[in-house]
Amino acid sequence: MYGSSGPSSRTQRPKKERKVTAIFRDAANGQHSAALTSLALDGDGEHVYTASRDFTLRRWKSAADSTALTVVSTFNGHTDWVNDVAVLGRNVVATASADTTIRLWLPDGTPKYTFFEHKDHVTCLAAAPAVGLL
Repeated sequence: MYGSSGPSSRTQRPKKERKVTAIFRDAANGQHSAALTSLALDGDGEHVYTASRDFTLRRWKSAADSTALTVVSTFNGHTDWVNDVAVLGRNVVATASADTTIRLWLPDGTPKYTFFEHKDHVTCLAAAPAVGLL
C-alpha cells in the first residue's frame, strides 16, 4: 500500500503514471529489427523514444487524431544493445548500452557526448533533470 506508515494506516498516495496506447508503424520500414528494451516519453508527451537490441534508439511522433506512430529520428552509434533511454528535458536524450557506454544525444539523433568509463554493460539509467543529474 502506498503511503503506509504502519499497519493501521490506510492512506494512499496518487499514482504518477499515464497510460499510453499506440501502434508503432512506419511505411518506410523504420521499425526496429530486434526486441525493444526500453521506452520513454518526452516531457510534453509528443514523442516516444524506443531503445532496442538492434543497437539503435528511435524517436517516434504520433499523427494528429491517430494512435499510429511514425519514426522521425534514428539514433545510430552504439555497437551493442541499447538497454535504456532517459529523456533529460527538451534538449538531451541519454542512452545506456551493452557496448559499455552512455551516450548523450540531441533529439534529432545527433550525438552530443559519449561516456567511456564503464568496464561492463550499462543496463539502466536514472535521471533527475530538474537538478541536472543523470
